[in-house]
Amino acid sequence: MERIEDSREYWDHRALTFALDTDQETRDKGDRIWEELFRDVFPQKASVLDDGCGPGFFSLILSRLGHAVTAVDFSQEMVRQAVIRCAKEGYRLDARQMDAQALSFEDAAFDAVVTRNMIWALDHPDRGYAEIYRVLRPGGTLVVQDGNQYLYMFDEQYALAQKERERQGKACSTVAERYGEQEYDYSYIYDIARDLPLSRTLRPVWDLDCLIDLGFDEIDISVARESGLPMQFRIIARKGTGA
Repeated sequence: MERIEDSREYWDHRALTFALDTDQETRDKGDRIWEELFRDVFPQKASVLDDGCGPGFFSLILSRLGHAVTAVDFSQEMVRQAVIRCAKEGYRLDARQMDAQALSFEDAAFDAVVTRNMIWALDHPDRGYAEIYRVLRPGGTLVVQDGNQYLYMFDEQYALAQKERERQGKACSTVAERYGEQEYDYSYIYDIARDLPLSRTLRPVWDLDCLIDLGFDEIDISVARESGLPMQFRIIARKGTGA
């Protein structure tokens, strides 16, 4: 069952609260870590696609570093928030509403692609990665930040870890809860997540296999664990020059 249109509605409603959360992350200096990483990974000015840009966290960091940033998101409201975020600091962002599973860019259009917590939300994540591979130039770089977001719904070990997080007060049900009462039922994400393939799939093992099959090489993976289990992860991969 495909949930792409349900997801669009959901993320449109979530755009403002995600923007507020991103503001807080920036105030907490969470952008500094990514700024340092992007300086190392992209030492030269590059054309970068922020794929699934959300409210523009990566877009703004990359714009500050002088890169030519194009941002896409399936949610028009997320696109709007990304434009607003960059405009506040004087950057004009080329941002477009677009399906990451069917990008409308030419082959080899970008030097780099970055994506944050987006692949998990796709009906066809393999298509999302294939599109990233297609629009990257040979030798181009992919940076992914993602995690095992809803594996606890299907895996006993992750369910136990989730209960421990809840016991410690670390598992806020939705970002919206941090900003007061909301009319929209944000818990709808659980219904959507149950139908998404990566909610049932251990990562980043799946991601590694997918990227190798596509033709990425020099793949580097960093994993953050909780209760001994892979939770969040970062991937830096380079498209083969012979592609």
